[in-house]
Amino acid sequence: MDIDTGDGLLTLYVNHFKSMLDTSGGAESGREKTRANRERQVQAVKQIITERHQGAFDQGAFDQITFVVLGDFNDYLEDDPQGRSAIREIVAWDQVENAVTRRSADVRWTHFYDGADEYRQLDYMLLSESGVPQLVGISGGSDARSPCKSAGCWCRRGENL
Repeated sequence: MDIDTGDGLLTLYVNHFKSMLDTSGGAESGREKTRANRERQVQAVKQIITERHQGAFDQGAFDQITFVVLGDFNDYLEDDPQGRSAIREIVAWDQVENAVTRRSADVRWTHFYDGADEYRQLDYMLLSESGVPQLVGISGGSDARSPCKSAGCWCRRGENL
């Protein structure tokens, strides 16, 4: 989606990558079984962006490219016994910055997995290194951990699930 900012276009690339959930059974984890799908999605997103902005990339005119890659990537950056990360290539791409890293480490998570009591980032906002950091300020927000967790339930503030 293109947004006219008054100073040029800001392009949003909105994504929802393949879930790590796999219901087919077997010994291999769902994360590992579904990793190839997310890797293909990463390649496709990078290809779409580089093809769309090829002229600016070729000319080194990075300050003319403003975009945000955002959405639910359904994976995290750390490798673990469940498998390897499928999204590292796009999150570590030298053309973007993971905006969540501007937040303090204790509130960078976007997903809580109760089964292992883990907080991880599965949702991303990758700002183009060229121009978006000047357009977008990351501020506000809150740690949405609910005090009801200790009572055996889990909900975000303001919700009663």
